[in-house]
Amino acid sequence: MGYDLREVVELARRVQVALSPAGVRTLIDFDERDLLVWAERAGFDPLRLEYEARLERGSWMSGSWERVLNLAGNPLEPTLGEAIERALTPEEAERFEAHLRPLVEANAGRLRMAFAFLRGVKS
Repeated sequence: MGYDLREVVELARRVQVALSPAGVRTLIDFDERDLLVWAERAGFDPLRLEYEARLERGSWMSGSWERVLNLAGNPLEPTLGEAIERALTPEEAERFEAHLRPLVEANAGRLRMAFAFLRGVKS
């Protein structure tokens, strides 16, 4: 999530599992090498892939806590609020929020993003 969650690491791990259950990682379980292989197998030639990575202050998950609870990393995942509700007891959810909410609202995270731009011609 881009925030320091060491104080609530056991809770964060359970929330992460609820966010990306096994078998549902279809939008994040590949890399740029897979894209090249799939495009080549599909008959694209030539291919050009540009890769960009960013590390910067802030987080995609920032703003009001209520808004962040309604965010999902991709359309196949539950929202953060749904994952917290599924993974944690009410007392644990309160502890998790007490730690994460101030960080989110102060945008005190670290953004880590990567992009792959793939262009090809169908032969």
